[in-house]
Amino acid sequence: MEIQAPKVDLERMTQDDLNTVCTMLKDEFSKALESSGLSKSMFIATSDKMRPFTLLIVTFQEAAKEKGLNMPVVIEGVTFEVNEAQP
Repeated sequence: MEIQAPKVDLERMTQDDLNTVCTMLKDEFSKALESSGLSKSMFIATSDKMRPFTLLIVTFQEAAKEKGLNMPVVIEGVTFEVNEAQP
């Protein structure tokens, strides 16, 4: 299963666009989790399929923050935080 990146212009993204994207990501995550046969925590910790979800969620999360939009929860109980690398 491959996640299709949503076609949304991040510069012009509205709250409705963001809500639609997050609903799509939530659905795709549920399908990937179910097909893996793993628990949610094991899937998040060990599945290679988690990486694309993380990248998309963080991308939209950062864009939402810049635009002052409210980022909906995509994966219950999981928050994504980006920290700048320290030298």
